[in-house]
Amino acid sequence: MDDKTFKNRYKQAYDRIVPREECMERLLEGNRGEIRSRRIFTIAGTGTAAAAAICLLALIFLPVVAKAAPSFYEMVAKYAPSLADYCLPVEYSCTSQGIVMQVEAINVEGNSAHVVVSFSDEEGGDDLIHGAVELLENYGIQSYGGESSIGGHSFLGYDEASDKAYFKMDLTAVQKMDKAKMVFTAYRLLTDISEEEQWISLDTMVRDPATREERLSGRTGSSEGYAYYKEKNVFEKTEDIPDDPRPTAQVMDVRRADAGLADELTIVGSGYLDGVLRVQVCRGTFEEADRHTAFFLVDSEGEKRVEDFKVGWNEKIEGESFSFEEHWFIVDEEELENMRLYGIFYRNEGLVKGEWEVTLELE
Repeated sequence: MDDKTFKNRYKQAYDRIVPREECMERLLEGNRGEIRSRRIFTIAGTGTAAAAAICLLALIFLPVVAKAAPSFYEMVAKYAPSLADYCLPVEYSCTSQGIVMQVEAINVEGNSAHVVVSFSDEEGGDDLIHGAVELLENYGIQSYGGESSIGGHSFLGYDEASDKAYFKMDLTAVQKMDKAKMVFTAYRLLTDISEEEQWISLDTMVRDPATREERLSGRTGSSEGYAYYKEKNVFEKTEDIPDDPRPTAQVMDVRRADAGLADELTIVGSGYLDGVLRVQVCRGTFEEADRHTAFFLVDSEGEKRVEDFKVGWNEKIEGESFSFEEHWFIVDEEELENMRLYGIFYRNEGLVKGEWEVTLELE
């Protein structure tokens, strides 16, 4: 049998193999005697596929068990069902800085790749992975066809039994990806993730606060919010810098942040100006953390209102770049008197700089 025929039969046989539930229970409980091969697998399909599966029993036994492991397979089936049939039959992993990154599942079609990866502690190492984690930029896939240029990721969940945190990534390259050899890389991981909810007093809210102009690094909001702020000329530039097309905005000129807030997520101040409640936040430095907030106005019946607009900018403080945001709510003053401000503070810290690189050969 030549290599090509061997590979084709392996794939066909593997796709038709499903471990019986009672078999998996025995395997997970431990060895209770020899398990005969005829009771391990149910094989559906042609006689050729069945024969190939029996011949390859010793080779595919461990991959099938890995594919059917409840902690991983259920995680993928629940949060990334489109990848449930693309769990890798072999282990593709890399260890760096005491953390193991493993590519668990991947589906490549044309110039798009959908990937599930996990991060876990190296055996005998420190407890770095103990819940949710967060990936920073500089991750992607390179292949002979092209390098991934656009992508995003979402956290699927943490499995305590296996001590693994799972991510799903969606990556796109300019050209078609070559499956013969692909390299998946990641470099920065945040391992201390916390979330705090609290009511925020508006007793110190400043009415008609002074403002200053800041050049924005970002802005977002609803269509109504955009229309309102355009009408008010909030983003009208007062200076012309040809090589910097970013818009400017008037933000509250309240308490100035100092270097002591570099590692903090802090409300700098709140104010009410021209029918808008503003909440200004200092997010500290961004080199080794990702901190952000979400604010809601809550009425007497418990109904929540999200912000209408948000702007962000950076400031240099003692040589370091600090990130700031202002959250804006369009609300009448009388209506505001019957509302409370509620916030969620997200702190993603504990940076680990690694060099995780896994070479995939999918063809």
